[in-house]
Amino acid sequence: MLHKCANPACANAFRKLTQGKLFLVETGMIGDSQPQAEWKRANHRRIEHYWLCDQCAPNLTLAYERGRGVVAIPLDRSLLKKPASVESFQRFSMKDEVDSELGLAKGA
Repeated sequence: MLHKCANPACANAFRKLTQGKLFLVETGMIGDSQPQAEWKRANHRRIEHYWLCDQCAPNLTLAYERGRGVVAIPLDRSLLKKPASVESFQRFSMKDEVDSELGLAKGA
């Protein structure tokens, strides 16, 4: 059961699924230490649930590392989507104005 934020530096308690971000992490196979046929092991994956609170989720994500378990790592801000620049928006708007003045219909 989820009790608190997965960030070790955060003490926020889990209350609702609508707050924060829920992670389902495959951490290994159940009974890894016992020899079994491959088809039996494939059907028994261990899935654990982790949660980052609203304050941590925008800045962190979770990753599984063998030997360490689930760890919180900072998000790489350069990979996040960025809004279109004002310049590209202005160019698009100007094209619409020129098309309008020339009597060209949108999408034609």
